[in-house]
Amino acid sequence: MGGYDLDKYDKFLKEASERKTILIKGYEHEFGRCVKVLEALTTMKSELSGYNIVVFGANEKVEVFNKKNFDNWDNLIIYKQRAHSEILKLMGESLIYIGNSISDGMPNTLLEAIIMGVFPIQSNPGEVTAEMITHGLNGLLIEDAEDSSEIKRLIFQALNDPILLKSGVDYNLKNIKPKLERSFIENQVRQKYRYLQQAQ
Repeated sequence: MGGYDLDKYDKFLKEASERKTILIKGYEHEFGRCVKVLEALTTMKSELSGYNIVVFGANEKVEVFNKKNFDNWDNLIIYKQRAHSEILKLMGESLIYIGNSISDGMPNTLLEAIIMGVFPIQSNPGEVTAEMITHGLNGLLIEDAEDSSEIKRLIFQALNDPILLKSGVDYNLKNIKPKLERSFIENQVRQKYRYLQQAQ
């Protein structure tokens, strides 16, 4: 039925004041556009000096781009595969999550970032992400996944607006996270089944 066992992951949550990581989904393939995010970062070295930048799920294209452009950065870490629990732990330590893709599906990692209290910056192909994120309220939407300058502007906006970061995370934890609880979703599904049975 989907959903998350929230009690299982809440132990990974750190306070906002302890979060100094920018977490980036490292997919670069038919749909993933991680390299466009990394392109945005290449011109933000001074702005990002106080943060840890972690890329997870990276493939060879991401690693090649990293070697060419980030050799002299000591605060950027590239991970290939990581266990799901390790990704959630990383999210629990992260201030901002960035996912960039041209796929029009709802990204599971976006939902996971929300339940782990991370402020999301997410691409919005097909307006699907906008069903979850209201731009400027509880996250920021990337409208053109191929435009690294737009991505840079959104990252800069987030880093320079701590009020937005806090209010966005607070909104997600209060209004969206409870609806992603497994037991809540199971209850909603059962109610729909009962309604359909009664309508027959």
